[in-house]
Amino acid sequence: MTGGLLYEHHRERSRREEKRRFALFLAAQFLHYGALLLLLLGGLFFIVLGVRVLL
Repeated sequence: MTGGLLYEHHRERSRREEKRRFALFLAAQFLHYGALLLLLLGGLFFIVLGVRVLL
């Protein structure tokens, strides 16, 4: 009986840990691609600004 309860407890704990890891993964991906987008837009802004200064 206690072996079954212990197994159930570990399975539930593992499931919670997996959900937590996936949420952290999604947050990291969002921050990563958000930063890349900001760098891209910043680069485009400075390219346009440089072209306007030259012309």
